[in-house]
Amino acid sequence: IIFSLRCRACLVTGYAFWLWSRQRYSKLMRLMKIAGKLGKGAKPRWGQPFSPWHCLGVQNRDELDIFNTLTCGQCFRWKPESSEEFLGVLGAHVVRLRQGLAQPEVQFSFQENPALPPAQNCAAHLRAQLREYFQLDTVPLAQLYQQWASPAAAGGMVTPLQARFAEVAESVRGLRLLRQDPEECLFSFVCSQNNHIKRISSMVERLCLRYGSPIGGPDYRGAVVLHGFPSLPALARASEAELRKLGFGYRAPYIIAAARQVLERNSGDASSWLARLREATVEDSAVVKQLQTLTGVGRKVADCVALFSLGRPGVVPVDTHIWDVALRYIPGLPPDPKLNSTVYSQIHDAFRESFGPYCGWAHTVLFAGELRSGGSRRGGSAKATAALSPASGKAARPKSRPRSPSAASGEKPAVKKPRTGKGRKT
Repeated sequence: IIFSLRCRACLVTGYAFWLWSRQRYSKLMRLMKIAGKLGKGAKPRWGQPFSPWHCLGVQNRDELDIFNTLTCGQCFRWKPESSEEFLGVLGAHVVRLRQGLAQPEVQFSFQENPALPPAQNCAAHLRAQLREYFQLDTVPLAQLYQQWASPAAAGGMVTPLQARFAEVAESVRGLRLLRQDPEECLFSFVCSQNNHIKRISSMVERLCLRYGSPIGGPDYRGAVVLHGFPSLPALARASEAELRKLGFGYRAPYIIAAARQVLERNSGDASSWLARLREATVEDSAVVKQLQTLTGVGRKVADCVALFSLGRPGVVPVDTHIWDVALRYIPGLPPDPKLNSTVYSQIHDAFRESFGPYCGWAHTVLFAGELRSGGSRRGGSAKATAALSPASGKAARPKSRPRSPSAASGEKPAVKKPRTGKGRKT
């Protein structure tokens, strides 16, 4: 019996090593999960223990609803543990967020990272980092919602876009735009082209697992150590063949080329090139044009990066959902419009006229409203949220998977060049 058990253990270990050597990480994760459940019937715990719950300083859902904020397609590293809790990676920490239905106060818990100094492993530091991440001290969200949903109260005329916002505002309340790390946001949205949220999240996770450094865990499956986002040098050294094996397809060369280009622009300067694009002296249009000089970055991807990480609240990415909103609620578009640069600018101007300097925030609420209501009504692709419903705590079953603001556009890759091989054609 002992000999048989040892043989089985050797076989499992050998199989796990073979999966690792062939970069078949998804099967390796499933094997680790099964092994964890068999071991004394308990989930294995990785890394440091989580801290007690701490208050973030948000008392109501009108200022922050973590479900609406973390499932709208602007970020891809937060996983729902239940209808009230999320687990994710913020910088070099593994963080849990909690917001109950009966108790809307937002709380957080975190794991200490032994590689960081004590000053960065305390609740005060994480609280400040999270408040900056959710932009809680700079944007009065409840006040903006009120202005956008009831412009007539301020003596203004109600536009069709504002009327649509008033329809969806209650179901998508508390949706804040995140101030994400620019590098993570850039490469996440390079992965988002012609993609949906669930697959983008899976691709970003594989990228971190292969090229990032382990920082803690467990993740939402309870059996895998979570990794930080890869550094630019790690992505620049990546092999295109290996990225293709990991499932990145035609996006593989774009990731490598964009990483090398950003590294070149960082050289010789105290601050990074992407951080300099956050400066207020640089106009929004100039930021978008500079981002479009990177390999694999088109107009919509550049708009998403500018809006979600570079502090550009007046940028409006146009995808199929917002395109559908524009056709229904923006009068004056050509009779049979095509989404060229002129029409793109018309849509941006209409959002700016209706919602002011924070029109990008209102755009994201309308985008999430389209996902909640079933997506495009033009007979193309119905979308629904695939995350946990905060009301029922059960997984929704959408007819099709939701797409991110840049992915849902269906745009072709920004760089078009012929290829050969098994990969997807551009």
